[in-house]
Amino acid sequence: MSSLALENPISHIHVWRQIALRCVLSALQRLEVYGERARSRRQLASLDHRLLMDLGLTQADALAESEKPFWKV
Repeated sequence: MSSLALENPISHIHVWRQIALRCVLSALQRLEVYGERARSRRQLASLDHRLLMDLGLTQADALAESEKPFWKV
């Protein structure tokens, strides 16, 4: 008889549920990061040149950053 036959099938289900939960939580965290990145880039694009100068950025810097897709760092 194999050792798998002696194991409790309920424990396997429990393990798979934990793995699935971790995957879902990871995906939700990633979506949160993507949303924050998109918001930050929209805000950066809306700043005038004086505020950009205060941040040490040029309008070209702000434009380049704001045009990046949300999934790019």
